[in-house]
Parts: sequence; C-alpha cells; structure tokens
Amino acid sequence: MVDPIRGADFQARNVLLALRAGEPNGSRWPWLIKRCCACCSALEAGATSASSCGRRGPDPPDTQPAGLGQRHSQSRGIALLEGRDRRAIRVSDRAEKLLRDRCTGIAWELSTAQTFSLSARLRLGQYREYGQRLPHLLDEAETRGDLYGATHVRCRSSEVWLSRDRPDRALEELRRAMEKWSPMEEWPRHGFHLQHYWFLAGQIENALYCGAGAQAWQLVTQYASVLRRSLLLRAQVLLMDWLYVRARSALAAAVASGPGKPQDARTFLREAEGDARRLEHIKVAQSPGMGRMVRAGWRPRKAEPQSPPSC
Repeated sequence: MVDPIRGADFQARNVLLALRAGEPNGSRWPWLIKRCCACCSALEAGATSASSCGRRGPDPPDTQPAGLGQRHSQSRGIALLEGRDRRAIRVSDRAEKLLRDRCTGIAWELSTAQTFSLSARLRLGQYREYGQRLPHLLDEAETRGDLYGATHVRCRSSEVWLSRDRPDRALEELRRAMEKWSPMEEWPRHGFHLQHYWFLAGQIENALYCGAGAQAWQLVTQYASVLRRSLLLRAQVLLMDWLYVRARSALAAAVASGPGKPQDARTFLREAEGDARRLEHIKVAQSPGMGRMVRAGWRPRKAEPQSPPSC
C-alpha cells in the first residue's frame, strides 16, 4: 500500500516461507503456522488481483480472527480492484467491525480496511458520507501516530473539499499530507509511492476544477516518466484512474489553447482519444464507461475549442 510492486515481491516470499515453515516433520506450533498461512494467503489474493486485468484473484481463506480480518479486508480489496464498489463497502463494514472487536495490534490492517472503504465511496460519488467520517478517521489516525492512515485520509479528502467548492482547502490538505511524507522531488532516492500518486492526482483534479487546463496538462507531462518508472500503473485500477485524469487534462488543455491555436487543440484531442481507447479495453467495471465519457467530451470540442471557464 506504499510501494505495491516491491510489496508484491516480498509478499510472494512471505507465502513460500509461511508454507515452508510447516513442512519439516510437522510443527511445534501448528496454530501459529495456520495463522501465518491464512494471513499471507489472504494478502496474496489481494496482490494477485491488483494486476490481474479482470481475472479475479483466489478467494482468501477463512480461519481464526486474524485470518478472518485479513480475508474480509482482502475480499474488499479484490472487489475494489475489480470495480465492484458497493460490494467493497459492504465487506468493509464487516472487516472493520471484526478487526475492532476481536483483534489487537492491527493498526495497519485497520487503516488499510478504511482506505479501501473510502476509495470505494469516492468512486461512487459518496462525498457526503466520506466528509461525515473524515474528522473521526483523521483524529483516530493522528492519535495513534499512524502516518500511513493520516496521509491517505488527507490526500483523498481533497475530492470532498472540491465537492464543497473549496479548492483552497483541498490544496491545503494535500500540502499537509505531504509534509511528513517523503517529498516527490526525492523520488529517485526514496521511490515514487502510492501516496505520491494520490497527491499528484489531487493537484491535477484541483487544476481541472478551477478551469486551469494548461496547468493540469503540465503536471501530467511533468510526472509522466516518473510515474511510468514507478511501475504503479501495472495495477489496472490505477491505470484506469490515471488515464481518466490524463484524458480530462488533455480535453481541458485543448479548451485552454483557444481558437487561435487549432493545431495545439488537435494534438490534445488526439491524446484524449487515445486515452479513451485504452480505457475502453481495461477490464475493470467502470473503465469502459469512463472511456465513453471522455469521448463525449472530445467530440463537441473537436470542431472548435472554446475559451476556458474561470475558477
């Protein structure tokens, strides 16, 4: 949930080590081996589904409380990665209750469960529901010193503030989220993380909301190579999200180019058309619809770009 590709490598080793631990002449602690295998298998199900291109990952195992918590959490993750957001929210409620009622030492699991739930709510446009939970979740994460949880809640809350017509507050929350995380400018040393992606996407969404198409496209091109080298876009759901952000930025840039630069406008429209085509072939539930929405914005602009709206 920070560096997914590197995490997938460690997770594959985790599965092999957990299984191997139970091999030599049985085990003195069979309950512990069973718990380790259950937890790592549940995590492996989520890791497999992230880049499965629509092929559902294996169902997580069902066992002791820790394994059950992981099972529900990863089932929600699988549903989210497949675009089944309503199921992701339903499973999330069960997972969070189980983790709180029957498990201890589960700060990471709890934050990750909330991350999946909030992401599903945002994709469904449930900004009011996210906004109602926002103060409690942020206070809870900061009270337990959970940088991972607090960073995600702040980064994704920018969409809530935009829905309230507060682009200034959205940028402020993004800035505060990155204050304690590693700076994006130091990515060659520390890596370009999932948190950096949401920070970048939040900045672009803010520019689009304010009608600053040229600024949005500048951010897209500035970090395109960094994002590609991070390998984050191997996760189909992130690739879908990025193409949708990128395509809308291209459309906004075409509008911002104005009627005096038809060649620039045509270039941006070709970029948007290419992104729409790729979206229509990604096997995540919402992706084809996103591609059609881009085309709906592209066709009226193809003939004659207009002046951008003001923020």
